[in-house]
Amino acid sequence: MVRRVRISKRALASLCLLLAGCEQSVAVHAPTKPTPSVSAESGDRLTEFGVFPSKRFGVDLPLPTELEPWKIDDSKGPWLSASQGSHSTVLLRLWRSENRMNRDKCEAQAREMRALPSREDSELLEVFSADAPPGFDTQAEVRLATAADGRLFGFTLAFGGLGRRCFAYVFATSDKSVAKDRVVGDRLAIMLERSFRKLRFVRDTELVPSREPGVD
Repeated sequence: MVRRVRISKRALASLCLLLAGCEQSVAVHAPTKPTPSVSAESGDRLTEFGVFPSKRFGVDLPLPTELEPWKIDDSKGPWLSASQGSHSTVLLRLWRSENRMNRDKCEAQAREMRALPSREDSELLEVFSADAPPGFDTQAEVRLATAADGRLFGFTLAFGGLGRRCFAYVFATSDKSVAKDRVVGDRLAIMLERSFRKLRFVRDTELVPSREPGVD
């Protein structure tokens, strides 16, 4: 049995910055036939197989669409961002530093660039190494925490480094329904097995160095 941990206000704030409409209740939608989704902002589109091909980062990102379409932005900011309603968000980025990096340094730099879920007051469910991107020293963690209002948060953090290159993948989701344990657990499992573990890196992108984290 998972020991439920109460999330602190500071850690909650980082999750709320990631999830739009964090204070609102979340409706659970019945499964529907997967359909391509389009972002109103960027026009970025999933293929008919539920995969988003990011030319910028040279990666095919699977985004399961059982619950509802994804809204994708891979053009306005330095991160590839995909959101599903107000309850789930995926962030992905590859970048090159001017210094030699490892996964811990890459995570520290990623957190300087933008707000990401904090491990503070969260329960570790799973941790494992991943060959993503190939050759990178990447470690992924799956975590769970509860807010004071009863909302259950689940998130996956993955950071990797190779030479002067860095990789980050973050998935965060929340629910406050009576079935929140099942809903959040299902989302975490689906995204872990059918998104993160199915990432396909199609080219070795030559990335622009990040000289000023938080500004670029």
